[in-house]
Amino acid sequence: MQMSIADLDGLEGLPAEGLQEAVEHYWKLTAHIKSPHREQIALANGLVEIATSSQRLGSSAPGPIDLLIADLCLARSSRLLAESAELTLQIAVARVIEQVSASAAAGDPVPSIRLGLERAIEEAG
Repeated sequence: MQMSIADLDGLEGLPAEGLQEAVEHYWKLTAHIKSPHREQIALANGLVEIATSSQRLGSSAPGPIDLLIADLCLARSSRLLAESAELTLQIAVARVIEQVSASAAAGDPVPSIRLGLERAIEEAG
């Protein structure tokens, strides 16, 4: 699976190898989704994973550049899902982000973003 350059425009500071692995993971998970936009759905979920990793939820605060990259990733993911995914999947992904962020903010153990997104994809599909 090849990521679209247009979908990554403006996100040049991303760790490409981590994103590629994440997108390939979500590409396989979305095999049951019959959509011409499956690539964007996989990319959106990969961007969420990279964003939460950049935010270092549950550990020391990242620097300002890492926070900006995370914000850009979440914004791009939101746009990609709005353009390509059913509303149920959009809501499920947003809930996973909320749960992980709320846990970190409360000082609780941070659940795995990947497991949460996997569950969201399976339940919404």
